Amino acid sequence: MEFAQDWAASRARYEAWWRNDVLDRPVVVMESRREKLRWPLKPGVEAVAPERFYFDAQARVDDMENVLAATDYLGDAAPLARRGINTGYLGLFAGAAPLFAGGKKRTVWVEPFVQDWDALPRPRFDTEAPAFKAILEVSDALVERGRGRYLVAIPDHLDAVTTMSQMRGVEAMMLDIMDNPGPVCRFRDELTAVWTQSRAFWFERDQRQGLDGSSTYPFTWSSRCGGVTQCDFSSMISPAMFDLVTRPELEAEASRLDCAMYHLDGPGELAHVDALCRIPGITAIQWVPGAGRPRAFAWRDLLTTLQDRGKPIQVYFAPQDLDDLFAFLRPQGLMLYCLVRCDAA
Repeated sequence: MEFAQDWAASRARYEAWWRNDVLDRPVVVMESRREKLRWPLKPGVEAVAPERFYFDAQARVDDMENVLAATDYLGDAAPLARRGINTGYLGLFAGAAPLFAGGKKRTVWVEPFVQDWDALPRPRFDTEAPAFKAILEVSDALVERGRGRYLVAIPDHLDAVTTMSQMRGVEAMMLDIMDNPGPVCRFRDELTAVWTQSRAFWFERDQRQGLDGSSTYPFTWSSRCGGVTQCDFSSMISPAMFDLVTRPELEAEASRLDCAMYHLDGPGELAHVDALCRIPGITAIQWVPGAGRPRAFAWRDLLTTLQDRGKPIQVYFAPQDLDDLFAFLRPQGLMLYCLVRCDAA
């Protein structure tokens, strides 16, 4: 793997991590901006319209080339190209029209439009949808250009429940769950089926195209069908609501993956840690404290609890935190992730 330090050794460390084990050391993923570019940056990438950035193959290839030019990959890091449209992806199959914002931090979101869950057209995994076909074209270009040079991540599959909260609006979604959960749960089950169909589609397509295992946006590489599960909406609901609307989806999705990491996003989700640890298919937990929160070493009780429950963990860290983290974390099943890379342009 070009630009990676020793990809063969790193692959073995990732596989040990999924087993809650360790080889010679924990998995350490670090990226940093190079002092000197590898080659001149391709001009105009930052000025590309946000929608075109996600749907235009040449724009995505050029952007990845700029990232490669500007980034050093240290430890077990390897270059990783991302596909899809982030949080708007699953909504494509449920009648949502994603909205795009530009700038250095491109974002995708969905404006609420749902009034009645039962009145909606039923979600369907449609490989002929124009937006999906554009994503396929981008994917094919990245796969072809990236052979031997970088990995290509499975598109980010935001969960059904959080996608539905975007489609309905968070407050209205919470009222729906309290007042009339039946239609919510029915639509969730149908959208979860789309999630699993889409996830299987991408893994099978990637295998046919010769990709090396499966990679995800937070860099959890596996030789098998690995992936990320999540529910950002769960930060706003009680454990009882979690059991009603979130747990069934996570169980269904994790059961279709060979190994799954849950994206635990912020203190609002901590009430559900015990429930998450009891879902058999959730292999590992990623802890993201959130912007403005204390850094990883401040969450000692959480991280040691996860390790004691037998879960591999992925922890974001700052280099100055390492001594503090190593004072209480076990190396088995530990992945440390540090991004100090600036944008290429």
